[in-house]
Amino acid sequence: MRNKIVPRLIVDLILLTTFVLSQANLYTGNRFHEWNGTIMLLFIAIHIGINRHWFLAVFKGHYSFRRWLNLLINLTLAGIFIAVLWCAFFISRTVITFDSIEGSKRILFIHATLSCWLLVVAGMHVGLLWKRIHNWLCRLIPTISCDKYIKTIAISLTLPVGGGVYASFSREMASKLFMLPSENYYLPDQTVVTFCLLNLSIFSLYAILTYWLMRLVKEQFFRLS
Repeated sequence: MRNKIVPRLIVDLILLTTFVLSQANLYTGNRFHEWNGTIMLLFIAIHIGINRHWFLAVFKGHYSFRRWLNLLINLTLAGIFIAVLWCAFFISRTVITFDSIEGSKRILFIHATLSCWLLVVAGMHVGLLWKRIHNWLCRLIPTISCDKYIKTIAISLTLPVGGGVYASFSREMASKLFMLPSENYYLPDQTVVTFCLLNLSIFSLYAILTYWLMRLVKEQFFRLS
C-alpha cells in the first residue's frame, strides 16, 4: 500500500506546485509560464491515469449527495481547465507560436479569469477528497495516531484560513472571478514567493471550506435520520 501512496502524493505535490507557479507569470516570465504549464498538463494526465478507476465507476453504484457534488466539481474542474487550455493555445508565444491572433487581448483576459476559477474549484476538489489524503498520511506516518493528527491539523487550519481571506481581499478575487475591473492582480511590492503563498492560501481556504461543509452536511444528515 505504501508503494502506491507515495507516487500518488509525489504526483499531486508536483501538480500543485506547477499549478500555483502557473499563475505567477508576470514574476516568472512568459517562457517559464508556458513550459511550466506544459509540465502541469503532463502531470494532470498522469494524475488522471492514476485515478482512472473513478471514470470506470461513474455509471456504477448509488449516488449520495457527496458523490453528486464530487461529480459536479470534477466536471466543472475539467471544463474550466479545457477552456484555459483552449485560450492558452491561441495566446501561446513559446510552446506554440502564432504571429497574430485577432482578439488576443480578450482571450488573455478570459484566460486569466478562468485561472482564478481554476484556483477556487481545484481547492474544492482537494477539500472534498481530504479525508482520503488524511488516511494516506496516517498510513505513511504510523507513529502518529489519526486522532492526534486531526487535532494538529485543526489547530493549524487557522493560518491558511486567515491567509486565504486576506489574500482574497488583497487580490480582489471577487472582481476577478466575475470579470469586474481590478488593477491589483500583481502587486509591485510582492515577490514570486509571496504571490505563490497568497495563491496557495486561497486554494487552501476553499479546500478547508469544502471539507467542513461536507462534515456539517454529514452531521445534519445523521441528526435528521
